[in-house]
Amino acid sequence: MRCEEFRHLEEKISKEISYKILEKYRELCIQENMIERGIKFLENLTRLKRVPDSLVSLGNLYVEKLKRVDIFQRSILFNKAESVFKEALKIKSTHWGALYALGKLYLHSPSFLRKQKEAILIFEKLLKLQEGRRDEPKYVKTYIALADSYVKTNNKDKARKLCLEGLKLFPENEELKKRLKI
Repeated sequence: MRCEEFRHLEEKISKEISYKILEKYRELCIQENMIERGIKFLENLTRLKRVPDSLVSLGNLYVEKLKRVDIFQRSILFNKAESVFKEALKIKSTHWGALYALGKLYLHSPSFLRKQKEAILIFEKLLKLQEGRRDEPKYVKTYIALADSYVKTNNKDKARKLCLEGLKLFPENEELKKRLKI
C-alpha cells in the first residue's frame, strides 16, 4: 500500500536526511499525485532541521506544484521555491542541487521577471565548481541548462560551443547532440 511507503520514507527522512531518500520521496509524491502531502511534510521537517538537501527537495516540490496551478498561485510558489533554494545556498554556497534548481527556476521563469541572465550566472558558477569533471552523471545537466539559457537569450553560437565542450566530457549524451543542431 502506498500510504505505508509514504510513512516508511517519512520516518527514514525524519531520522536521517539523505539526498537519495529525499529524491525517492519527491518522485513518489509526484507519481502518486501527493505533492501537497510532500510539501507539508518537508515544510515541517525544514522548520526543525535546516539542511540544504531537505530545503532543495521542498523547493523542487513547490516547482512541481507550480506547474499544476492557476496563474495567481504561481507567483506565490515561485517565491517560496526561490526562497528555500536561496536559504539552502546560505547554508552551503556551493550546494550543487540548490544552485541547479535555482538556475532552472530562473531559466523557466516568465521573461517579464528577467531572470534569464541570473540563470546564466548560476550555471556558469556550477560549471566552474564542476571543473571539467565527469565523475557525476548529473554534471551534464549543467551543460544542457546553460546551453538552453544561452539560446533563450539569443546566443546560439555560445550554446553550440558549450555543447561541443560538454560532449568532450559526455560524448554519448543525446541531449547535448540535439542542442548542437540549434
